[in-house]
Amino acid sequence: MPQQSRNSSPSYMFVVLVACAAIFLTTLDVTIVNISLPSIRADIGASTASLQWIVDVYTLTFAGLMLTSGAIADRLGSNRVFTVGLVVFGLGSLCCGLADSMPQLLAARIVQGVGSAALLPSSLAILRHDIEDPERRSRAIGTWAAGGAVSLSAGPVLGGVVTELLSWQYIFFLNIPFVVLSLVVSVRLRPSPRTYKRIDWIGQICFVLAAIGVTYSVIEVGENKRVSPDSAVLLGASVVMAVLFVLHERRFRDPVLPPSLLKNAAFNGSVLSGVFLNIANFGFLFVFGIVLQQIFGYTPFVSGLLFLPMTLTLGFTNLQVRRLTKRWSETGLIAAGLLLEVVGFIGIIPSIQEHSTVLLAVSTVPMGIGAGIAAPCLNSVMINNVDSSLSGVASGALNALRQIGSALGVALFGAIMYAMDSLETGFSVASGMAIVVLVTATVISWWVFRGHAPSAAQAARSAA
Repeated sequence: MPQQSRNSSPSYMFVVLVACAAIFLTTLDVTIVNISLPSIRADIGASTASLQWIVDVYTLTFAGLMLTSGAIADRLGSNRVFTVGLVVFGLGSLCCGLADSMPQLLAARIVQGVGSAALLPSSLAILRHDIEDPERRSRAIGTWAAGGAVSLSAGPVLGGVVTELLSWQYIFFLNIPFVVLSLVVSVRLRPSPRTYKRIDWIGQICFVLAAIGVTYSVIEVGENKRVSPDSAVLLGASVVMAVLFVLHERRFRDPVLPPSLLKNAAFNGSVLSGVFLNIANFGFLFVFGIVLQQIFGYTPFVSGLLFLPMTLTLGFTNLQVRRLTKRWSETGLIAAGLLLEVVGFIGIIPSIQEHSTVLLAVSTVPMGIGAGIAAPCLNSVMINNVDSSLSGVASGALNALRQIGSALGVALFGAIMYAMDSLETGFSVASGMAIVVLVTATVISWWVFRGHAPSAAQAARSAA
């Protein structure tokens, strides 16, 4: 009874508030810039590659450092890392809004990514530490995850409204009040425990270099419309870094990616399917706002509103997944979600060719439903099929690698769209590539998970 009373106090609400604010801010800045890219290009000047890097430099920094930031939070205390992350993210946001050149904006986005990498894992650790009652902790983590889903889907809509009514700078200034409020509330957090962990700096560096190398080479191919010697060498170097990363992880005592995970079929299937899912979704989100403004001629405000059919269905479906798993297997739900996205992309192609806004908006509905079903089920199947002692590491690795998929999606879609003779043709070809990617993810998930996914009854017990 005393424990329940403590968790019912305002301090419990403050813990949930600051944790949700962290995931809301960090995931919001993955997608909020998409609608503003044409305005940024017109204001400070930017090449096609620069527009892609505005999105990717944040995502790559965020994903690359997230593998190590969890260990740093354990070593220094999650509340300390959380506070530092808030300050760094806030400073990065301020510098983004004040930037008047592309190099300044890209540098500030890197600072934002560093702050986000510190915030996300430490916010989850705070929930686990400060809320001792298991039922309330589970509820808080569910709210935390829902906050991320809502902010990710709300980003383009909010970005369009802010850009139209104010200016693109305010999509970054918008973060500042939330950062200040979170800092004020975070002083009430209890000191976090500290556990000594060796930091895998070599593995971290190899991972980041491999991710940057692949992304940069794809962007360069798209901008130059050919495979240049530089991009080929860079791609080869990134492959070498990836091999070195795997070899190093086998020998390091506290690896950021334990080799045992790479032998787990469910983990590998979740990673591959999740990466393919993010390539399609985030590649689409990157070019969709550009297409709406440059092909259809809509303002940022109207373009943001046209994201609503997808974002509303994604958010609603995401909240219904726990109910769905009580009736159907997660394997079937993953396949159904991925195929629904395929249906959406099939509808996108004629909508672009015919300049049909209605068909375009309707086609995004199955995409939102599919993503809302597939993404959480992939996480659930992976967690249910790895050793409980590795669940935190596996979840962090899955999310980091999926973010790498997001960066690759932006690079690939941008490269394809701008390599063609017209934006319409490029967007149609990129949508065709997304269909191939999603069908591949469906085959992989069905083949791998059919012997690993829990039954509907097991899923219902887990959800309960």
